[in-house]
Amino acid sequence: MERLLRKAITAIVSSVLLSFILSALSGLYWTKVEGGIIDFLLPVPFFLLYTLPIYMSAGIAYSYLADMFLAHYSFPAWQKYMAGIAIYAVGGCFVMTLVLLVMAAPGGWGDMEPVLLAGSTASVLFYHLMLAVEWSFNHLGRRQGEARSV
Repeated sequence: MERLLRKAITAIVSSVLLSFILSALSGLYWTKVEGGIIDFLLPVPFFLLYTLPIYMSAGIAYSYLADMFLAHYSFPAWQKYMAGIAIYAVGGCFVMTLVLLVMAAPGGWGDMEPVLLAGSTASVLFYHLMLAVEWSFNHLGRRQGEARSV
């Protein structure tokens, strides 16, 4: 259950961070508001509407599969890290392909490269935040345990 909590926290933080990144990138093309300031916070809730359900469903599910695969093989630490990046990047492409299948317009998919790049980037972001959340839980748990034993 704690593992699911860690994955859910990672998914929420990833979704919020990715929404801000996408909003900042798309803000370059938005019209200027009030004295030339670009309001890049405006699209954040709209990006959250798309990113949060994808992270919470497909992201967490794929993360469990990737973690089982990585746990099955014994890599040195740096190889495990690099394999994790590769596995999560491929998973991001796979998840985005599934999202496109669900949301595809009848006219076709258009150019796939930016979509697959966005999927792999979002997935690698999830991977790094998951490592940070794992590190935080491990260190916070260890410190709380030390405080209790004193």
